[in-house]
Amino acid sequence: MKTILLLSLLLPTLQAADRAFLKNARQTAHWLQSCSRQTPNGKVWPADPLDSTTVSTNLYSGSSGGVLFFLELHRATQNKIYLKKSARGLVQSGIPEKQTPGFWNNVSQCCGSAGVAEFFLSLYRATKERPYLDFAKQVTANLLTRATREGDALKWIQAEHRVKPDLLIAQTGYMQGAAGIGMLLLHMDALAQGRAGGSTLPDSPF
Repeated sequence: MKTILLLSLLLPTLQAADRAFLKNARQTAHWLQSCSRQTPNGKVWPADPLDSTTVSTNLYSGSSGGVLFFLELHRATQNKIYLKKSARGLVQSGIPEKQTPGFWNNVSQCCGSAGVAEFFLSLYRATKERPYLDFAKQVTANLLTRATREGDALKWIQAEHRVKPDLLIAQTGYMQGAAGIGMLLLHMDALAQGRAGGSTLPDSPF
């Protein structure tokens, strides 16, 4: 009985905490919306809220990552907000063929093509809407054309930092480099073969 009484006293506190977290998440969403920019194709987010001219498409600081946050908020509130609008804005932005200040010479999970393709592949798995898969394939195909062959292997020489475009390195890491690109290719192959999606990171909402 003492345990049940203690839990009954704690439950309202936990619920209040949950409401506070949700309130803060909604406030964050409102702030992100105030930083977003409306284009003819949908909402996009600048790489820097103080610099609205540089629109970033990536996972780390751009629309691909922003949509993941709104997806989680939708699950908690059933309000989709800008989920599809943001995805549509990316599809019709001209990437991956067009390199913009927010989509520079980077092909990795963090800041480039692999992260964008991974997001759209996951979005397709969640929604079963074919245009998302088509765009994931388009970005992946472009990524493969940008590889440098070295013997029987491929590497990607890229600029990790947007503000250092001349610093070009063939990296091997997950967020920046071949490991993350390889994971995307494994996920694409799994879908083509009708297998489960494979490994995902713990913070993935998919």
